[in-house]
Amino acid sequence: MVEKKRHHFVLVHGCCHGGWSWYKVASLLRGAGHEVRPLDLRASGIDAATPDQVSSFADYNQPLVDLLESLPAHEGVVLVGHSFGGLSIASAAERFPTKVAVAVFVTAAMPNPKLPPSMLLHNVSPLSPSASSCLCSLMVFLHFRCPTGLLMHSYFLIPFISLLLMRHGILS
Repeated sequence: MVEKKRHHFVLVHGCCHGGWSWYKVASLLRGAGHEVRPLDLRASGIDAATPDQVSSFADYNQPLVDLLESLPAHEGVVLVGHSFGGLSIASAAERFPTKVAVAVFVTAAMPNPKLPPSMLLHNVSPLSPSASSCLCSLMVFLHFRCPTGLLMHSYFLIPFISLLLMRHGILS
């Protein structure tokens, strides 16, 4: 009998969610014998930081960076991102190419391979007619400078496929 290869899955939530949103998927993957880590990014889920302590994408993404830095050099994880988590896994895959076996974008923001991921954060306006063609995600984060510091605004784009996945209990 051939033994099935076990994988290490790192599940990255979308904005306004936490690792808890992956509970059904995590349960199924663990039941199949895989190692699974549903991650809480900064100020999300049970992470102790508050939103006003997150001043950049790097701050928000730091828990994923810390996790990947802690892994042995030979371990290639399966990164799975949903919604805004797509930018997190794209950034991580670019930064840690030897530690990421594959990146899976589940109705997630997926950067154009010809442009850096930061282009999504800075150049897409919610009023732009090209916004929906630039992203297959639930939301676009736009950063604006103001006298009080960095503000984060979310504009929701609800694609049909996301609604179907949520209605059928695949995503929470």
